Amino acid sequence: MSEIRYSLDELLDDFKAYFEAGKRLERSNNGYQDAIALYEKADNISQEAVRLYPNSAHSHYYRGIILEKLKNPNEAHYHFSRAIAKNSRDAAFFLKRGDVSTMLGNFQDAVKDYKESLKVSFRYSKERLIRRGIRIVVPVSQDPNLFKDVSIEATDNSWWYIPID
Repeated sequence: MSEIRYSLDELLDDFKAYFEAGKRLERSNNGYQDAIALYEKADNISQEAVRLYPNSAHSHYYRGIILEKLKNPNEAHYHFSRAIAKNSRDAAFFLKRGDVSTMLGNFQDAVKDYKESLKVSFRYSKERLIRRGIRIVVPVSQDPNLFKDVSIEATDNSWWYIPID
């Protein structure tokens, strides 16, 4: 890269700009192929972020995001795991690792990560899991009135996920 970046925040701001531009282009009539160049720029920035800031959970998280987008779930899983190892109090890290575990066919691991994301931040995770087509099942011991906007099924006292058909 020809530009010199001095802070992780600057790197991640640049990453987000390229990544979001790629997503906009992908959603337009141009599609994924035209967005690849922008995603590759975001990929280069994420590599630089991990190289310069290897102890940053966010550098690994954003690296995982672009790897997932570029259809490299094994490497994405590795970086989401690194992010979690450095900061296990961010629900987004668990959600994304759960997503790539699903891509890899590791459904039990995905369930564990989704459950962990709910423990870290129930409201944040609940909304995102519903968008993914995952119904939250509330344990019988919980008051269903607290979760009016969620499809609830009473089961035993464990958490499960059910794909919505």
